[in-house]
Amino acid sequence: MYCGQCGTKIQEHESQCGNCGKPISQPIKAKTATINYKKWGIIAVIAVLIIFFIPKMFGGEANMSSPYKTVTGFIKAVKKQDIEKMYNFFKPDNEMTKSELTFFKEQYKEMMKDSPVKVKDYKILDVEIDGKEATVEYMVEVQYGDEVERTEESIDLIQVGSKWYIDDSFYNF
Repeated sequence: MYCGQCGTKIQEHESQCGNCGKPISQPIKAKTATINYKKWGIIAVIAVLIIFFIPKMFGGEANMSSPYKTVTGFIKAVKKQDIEKMYNFFKPDNEMTKSELTFFKEQYKEMMKDSPVKVKDYKILDVEIDGKEATVEYMVEVQYGDEVERTEESIDLIQVGSKWYIDDSFYNF
């Protein structure tokens, strides 16, 4: 216990403070600092969500730091039939006008909308990197109506800066 006047520590059986002499009628107990770990844990989880996940959910840039991540992101975009995200995995074409790009995207959206083909599953099988070029082999499971077909394919990629893009010289997007 502590004296309410001067804050000196006193024994429970004392009737007055040995330092200031004030009578002890209602001694004050020392406050201990407590850390609310649950509160800080919730704050930490929210901070992680804000920093890492929310930007990706709301249009954050795709992670294209490796050929594996580029192909995985592309296949996920195909699976969701998200043409805008799919297009981000191709090297930007500075020669294509904005209206040409919009036309191709709209055509591809229509083709995907009417297609009975749906990506069911995929697995990256192998990644070979040779300088600024790479080849990623993958297995994709595609559903055509009631039938499911599993095939193995490969995609060629090129590195521009720190990002890996699908080599669009093969694909006519």
